[in-house]
Amino acid sequence: MLGRLSDTLSTLLFPFLALHAIFPAMWLITAVQNGPVPNDWLHLKIVADHFVAGDWTHLYSYSVGEHALNPGYFWRYPPFALYVVAPLAWLPAGWAYAVLALVEVLALATSLRLLQRLEPFSRMRREWVLAIVLSAPALTTIITGQSSALIMLCVVGAATMWSRGQAIRSCAVLGLLAIKPNWGIVFGLMAIVRGEWKGAAAMAGVAFLLCALTLPLGLQVWVDFLNMSTANTEVLATYEPRKLITLRGFLEGLSGKGGVTLVAWELAAIALVAAAVLAWRAQGSPLRHLGIALLLAVAANPYASFYDALVLAVPATVWWAEREQWGRGPWLLVATLLAVGWCSQQWLYSWGVVTKAAGLSWLPPVSLVGPVSAVWLLLAAHQARQSSRVAASEPT
Repeated sequence: MLGRLSDTLSTLLFPFLALHAIFPAMWLITAVQNGPVPNDWLHLKIVADHFVAGDWTHLYSYSVGEHALNPGYFWRYPPFALYVVAPLAWLPAGWAYAVLALVEVLALATSLRLLQRLEPFSRMRREWVLAIVLSAPALTTIITGQSSALIMLCVVGAATMWSRGQAIRSCAVLGLLAIKPNWGIVFGLMAIVRGEWKGAAAMAGVAFLLCALTLPLGLQVWVDFLNMSTANTEVLATYEPRKLITLRGFLEGLSGKGGVTLVAWELAAIALVAAAVLAWRAQGSPLRHLGIALLLAVAANPYASFYDALVLAVPATVWWAEREQWGRGPWLLVATLLAVGWCSQQWLYSWGVVTKAAGLSWLPPVSLVGPVSAVWLLLAAHQARQSSRVAASEPT
């Protein structure tokens, strides 16, 4: 039955998805003719310039004010991330952007290749590729020079090692996500819940080593970073809710920032963490567990930006590869959620380009990725427990 459904979906989806090639084509033509649009990638370049020049005083200053490196932007990564962007200081601005964009393209291509090896399937493979590479998060990641494709590669690479029985090495790779602490902590929790104590130690060891590399920079950069982190609420107040893909961003976009909204988000986050913990304790493939971790990192996070939705390609791959294990109703519900989330981002960051050119500049006030990821997580966690019970009941 699902086979016939996939054939129908393929007939409808392929031309629909293929039409979205117009958006990367528009970006490429504009970039060649006018150069890249100044945004996140330029801020990375500015930070690298100041870091290499020894001007560290205002690296973690607020995004506004006379001392801001680049008004409207701020540097929120831990100090060891400065080493990662430092090479940009020796490149002209245009070349710096080209390097960042190329790295993201290669990371995305490698991730797709590894995913296909982890979960080989032939049905709708073309549509799977197009839905990822022509998605708004993929395009905005490349346009802005952000790191979402590298995060995805880190997770998929860890899944590849884990599936080969190399759990400790897998966790060590995940330790690199300390560069985004609000994401890395999710994978640390996953390792602890699964009883991967050596893996958790390896993850913590990688994070500690990264921190130790900053000793030559002195203590003040860490003080500045921690001050920026504790002022997170004030910093995020300047963000448009539609740019945040978390459940918190969705709730604040609907109801405004306040105590009631905060409590509602906290209660929802606790429920999502509990669902993820139960799913991690069940049997399942490494990719399934990491996919659930990514759903949790998006839905329950206090902060995740619009381009980070790219990582949802991982749990989407699991959903498709394990379709025979799902009940028809839950599987179709996730399919609907995927369509809503995908179209939500396209509306905000791809279709909106066309509507704005046509004089129709209305955009939705919030992204739907947060609630989509939350409900998807609950369904995926339930399915993971069901599959584990079925596997345990089968004779060995």
